Amino acid sequence: MADERALSTTVADLIDQSPAAATAIAVFDSQGIVASSLAGFADPQGSIPVTSAHWWDLASLTKVLVTLPEAISLLDRADVSLDDPLATVWATEPPIPEWITLRRCLSHSAGFPPEITNKEAAGDRRTVLADILRTARSLPEGVATVYSDLGYILVGEMIRHVGGSSLEELLAAQLHGLRFGPVPGPAVVTERSAWRQRDVCGEVHDETACQMGGVAGHAGAFGTLAAVVDAARTWLDPDLDQRFLQCLTPTSHLDDGSIFGLGWWMGFPSWLGANSPSQTAFGASGFVGNRLWIDRENHYGLVVLSNRIWPVRGDRGPFSHWCTRVIEAVHLEMQSSR
Repeated sequence: MADERALSTTVADLIDQSPAAATAIAVFDSQGIVASSLAGFADPQGSIPVTSAHWWDLASLTKVLVTLPEAISLLDRADVSLDDPLATVWATEPPIPEWITLRRCLSHSAGFPPEITNKEAAGDRRTVLADILRTARSLPEGVATVYSDLGYILVGEMIRHVGGSSLEELLAAQLHGLRFGPVPGPAVVTERSAWRQRDVCGEVHDETACQMGGVAGHAGAFGTLAAVVDAARTWLDPDLDQRFLQCLTPTSHLDDGSIFGLGWWMGFPSWLGANSPSQTAFGASGFVGNRLWIDRENHYGLVVLSNRIWPVRGDRGPFSHWCTRVIEAVHLEMQSSR
């Protein structure tokens, strides 16, 4: 059991050093939040302090907290397996190449580029999907691992067509409390968008997800700190099927040496931080300034939510370095209490 007083002091000290305008941190175990802290202001004017009621744009945490669990659920609800070609369960035009499977999309090993080429001119849901299908037809089989939004957008659309319900409908039926925007309560401002010519707050930041109506497989979900923790705690379940925790890219071609399981960075990838934590831990990040770290070996998880890109996007370095310190400091605190 963690020394909650010492851990809370550590978390409070760390959050005071956050380079983001608004930040939330929670350390949790299988029972719930062990320590948490919030800092900064939620509004553009810097007059409304962040509270536990505020909603945060989860960006790419949508991949592992929404799309991945719903894809896993689809395996039980429909006649679908991880290694079935998508084309055998979902008829598209043009058709999806036979070698593109659910496993390859979820583990970033289908060879898709990182994102839509021109995100601000994507159009709508139909044109985004058509763009991805054209891209899929041009890909060679067996290319290097590339972290990509496109595979997750494709999976989100497959879930809609095969399962009969959109990600938005499926998420609303869950008990965790995550939602696609617009959010039902106060939100933390995300960015001063040159593309939209206004501040983005309580609606999806990602341009492609925005043009898909705010609901997409790679981005668009929102959550309060407590809701994110509740959704993330499912990955600490000791009975979780080990298939979903296996490393699927033991030899990676990514410059930073990252390797993936289904959705998650596995081990201790450098740009997620964590040079000392357990090598069996896994994590995920969100572009707007989020981190999620799950350490099943030591029975805890860590959530960092922020608006790193407020008011505008800049160098990721200071935030990434700070996240490294957070992950390592929390790990040491959890280890010392064992």
